Amino acid sequence: DDTIHFLTRFREEQLLVDSDDEAIRRAFTGVGTALIMTTVILVAGFSTVIFSDMRDQRIFAIMSGLTISSALFGDLVFLPALLARYAKRSQVPAMEEPEEAPDPILEQTLVRE
Repeated sequence: DDTIHFLTRFREEQLLVDSDDEAIRRAFTGVGTALIMTTVILVAGFSTVIFSDMRDQRIFAIMSGLTISSALFGDLVFLPALLARYAKRSQVPAMEEPEEAPDPILEQTLVRE
């Protein structure tokens, strides 16, 4: 989930600036805090299950916390490095705001012959 947020923000920043390195930096500063906070909240939530009397639930909580923490590490360390190395500028221009489509029911109501 965090990876999608980072990549989406990176794509938005890529359309605004000329350098991929600058787009990575701006994406990182834009969503970095949110990535960290959501991970902290999720790990804290799973850590409450560590005190369960049921062994399988404790193992699940530990594995979930480790997996989520590892994903954050990958998002903060490896993803920017991979983008800096392999990201290519999209040839697709930025989407323009669509024109408002006419409402056929409204037109029928307003235009009577």
